[in-house]
Amino acid sequence: MSKVYVINYSGHNIHMAEKYGELVILTEGRVNIFNTDRNIIEIAEAMPLTEHDYILISGSPVISFIVAMVASYLGLGIIQLLIYNCKKGDYELRRIFTKNIERVIKEVNYAGRN
Repeated sequence: MSKVYVINYSGHNIHMAEKYGELVILTEGRVNIFNTDRNIIEIAEAMPLTEHDYILISGSPVISFIVAMVASYLGLGIIQLLIYNCKKGDYELRRIFTKNIERVIKEVNYAGRN
């Protein structure tokens, strides 16, 4: 079964995301965003992400960034994000294909930066 990694649970109703898989809370409530090394360790240990899993975007941008970095380091071909759409009152799926990121970076490159 797929897992939905919730970046930060702060009491909002996230149960709509259960249709994508089992909810796994990575952080809860207030998180010390200045303790980045500890946050990286805790997130890496709690998130054995696969291409079949999802990341539910929530909470601090710092923690979201750490989750994104850990996910990108895993070398997956795809990262699946669940983003809450207020107008629809539900989560929407967005997929990031890592090959596309690599291609865009090479194109935009840093072409004239060498």
